[in-house]
Amino acid sequence: MADKLKILLLEDNEEDVELVERELRKEGFSFVLECADTADRFLTSLKGFKPDIILADYSLPSYDGLTALYASRENRPGCPFIFVSGTIGEEMAIETLMHGATDYVLKNRISRLVPAIRRALAEKKDQFKRIQAEKEVKASARYWEMTFNAIDDAICLINTKGKVLRANKSMAAFLGKPLSEIIGGTCWELMHGTTGPITDCPAMCMKDTRKRESMVMKAKDKIYTVTVDPVFDEDKNIPFYVHNISDITEIENAKQKIQENENRFRDLYENAPIAYFSIRISDQSIIMCNTSASGLLGFDRKNLLDRTFFDLFSQRPDGRPRAQRFFTEVMSGKTVHDRELKMQHQDNTDVWVSLTVQPVKDEAGKVIEARCVAADITRRKQLESQLRQAEKLESIGTLAGGIAHDFNNILTSILGFAQIARFNVEKNSEIEDDLKEIYNAGERAKMLVAQILSFARKSEEKIFPIRIDYTVQGVQHEKVVNFS
Repeated sequence: MADKLKILLLEDNEEDVELVERELRKEGFSFVLECADTADRFLTSLKGFKPDIILADYSLPSYDGLTALYASRENRPGCPFIFVSGTIGEEMAIETLMHGATDYVLKNRISRLVPAIRRALAEKKDQFKRIQAEKEVKASARYWEMTFNAIDDAICLINTKGKVLRANKSMAAFLGKPLSEIIGGTCWELMHGTTGPITDCPAMCMKDTRKRESMVMKAKDKIYTVTVDPVFDEDKNIPFYVHNISDITEIENAKQKIQENENRFRDLYENAPIAYFSIRISDQSIIMCNTSASGLLGFDRKNLLDRTFFDLFSQRPDGRPRAQRFFTEVMSGKTVHDRELKMQHQDNTDVWVSLTVQPVKDEAGKVIEARCVAADITRRKQLESQLRQAEKLESIGTLAGGIAHDFNNILTSILGFAQIARFNVEKNSEIEDDLKEIYNAGERAKMLVAQILSFARKSEEKIFPIRIDYTVQGVQHEKVVNFS
């Protein structure tokens, strides 16, 4: 039923109704026909039946076709209306067409009815398409206008002579003028208050390059970027261009802050009191280093960047071989902390460093870079060596103290017996002189032991004058005795 043509027929003559039905069936129409012979029935069918096409006699006893035409236009606008009458004249037929009728067919020429219906339905379909297209165009224009005015950037369309064709609300706000004063004005008058294009005008540059051009300008304590984009027609000509003004103040301020932070951190990196290296994993080449790295090894930065990381280490076992071993750990993704190795200065001297190396991975988790921090611990290593030497000396002093203590006991016996022996021999004899020398040598040995014990015990030193002549005489005598 939904696919059948719904026809409303205004006719009070049953024979004429049958005539219409017969003509439609003869032409193979699939239709549903509803008849009305009064105004009430006609109006009811218009609203309830909702016909696809209306066929009407021009003259009825209680109604007329022209009134029915007005009613259909009000209640069923767009529905084709065809007069089918035997009493309508040519002038009256033309009048009905002027009032909105689709066509008219004389009953004595009923064969024209089906072609008239087909033509009316085709016109209705075309009209529907046209109306839909017009609606879509209007909707598209409305959406475009809404979008155009919703953009925060100040935008206008300008022809090749510099005249503004269209402008959005943001442009009106930017210029502080109503759209009526903007449309038709030139861009240089509106934007710059000049009588012609300014120097380096992007619109003028665009005419030469035929591509996007832009510039940055400052106005009202803000920073703007002005962009001009050409619009090409089918013949590759430029009938107009799009002029766009964007407020980039926040972006530029953010850029400035980023640049300041970058400079701050770069200064921190460059002037840090510790050496930094960045190493490419694939070939172990140095891709970045700071000033302290150059100072640590005595190379300028260019020379460092021409080398591999392993070139910087001493050939000793605690240099390059150890570096190669721990670097294997870094390549596996492990951070290495406080590894002590020997690097090699430009003058071939060894530089002790404490290295901390952290791997850097890509999105796939592969180690692509290593960041190395090298602290110079050469001075610390020297102090550690001195400390070890001092500890050795302290051990020797402790050992010497023990020996001196035992030797002191022996000297006490020697001195004691030498003194006793002197009392038992003849005075001024040769034996007494020998015992005296033994005693004096023992005293000197005792003083030497006292010095050793003083060194071993870290006792307070005492400085006092001595008779150097006695000491020399004693030593000379010992040499004579030894020589004899």
